[in-house]
Amino acid sequence: MHRAVYHGLPEKKLKHIFLLSLKVFWFNFFFPKIRKFQSERKGLSPDVHKLTVLAEKLKGEKNT
Repeated sequence: MHRAVYHGLPEKKLKHIFLLSLKVFWFNFFFPKIRKFQSERKGLSPDVHKLTVLAEKLKGEKNT
């Protein structure tokens, strides 16, 4: 049985690398944009808004 090889990597490894890069791209780029869009459409409840503001404030303090 012949396997496709790209620069010495078997097909199974290429598939794994592709899926991993797709997951990284999804969670670092698309997922935050979708969540932001959903929260803008729905409107945040007052409690969630307070927690979001507090989280951003703490994140700013952590970076300094």
